[in-house]
Amino acid sequence: RSFSRSFSHSLARSHASAMDVVEKRMSNREYMSRFRLNTKFASALLPSYDHRTAAPTIYGALERLLLADITVCTIDGRAFPVVYELARTIKNDWLHHRFTTGWAEVVRQLGIEIGDMLVFERWTEDRTILTMTILKEHSVDKEKPDQKPKTCAEKKGQF
Repeated sequence: RSFSRSFSHSLARSHASAMDVVEKRMSNREYMSRFRLNTKFASALLPSYDHRTAAPTIYGALERLLLADITVCTIDGRAFPVVYELARTIKNDWLHHRFTTGWAEVVRQLGIEIGDMLVFERWTEDRTILTMTILKEHSVDKEKPDQKPKTCAEKKGQF
């Protein structure tokens, strides 16, 4: 059963103050431990890489360009520390965006399963804090309660 794109877009619009919104499906088991992101997602929501000031680290076939601490929040105010990694393959210069350390704990704590749609929102200029809503396949047709996310900016330093 597929998700209704209009449902997830109307959910995002219901939070009128969100600055950017990106949705991504939990599509395979690998995403349970490392969540791969696309360039559109990274450009809209996450810290950017400045090649003038960064010092890349080479490991294996990858050149790590950026590691950033991100806080993923839920609308009920829970906050989870996650590491965002930007790496480039040395051979063909492809970029890899992904959540690494901490992501498996988010998946476990929130009961995220393959097939779930994750909606990420950025509510402030701070690109290290994201609000995430999980749309379970079986709950797509249900009405979403009118609930604004609780702030988790103050929780960011409590890890």
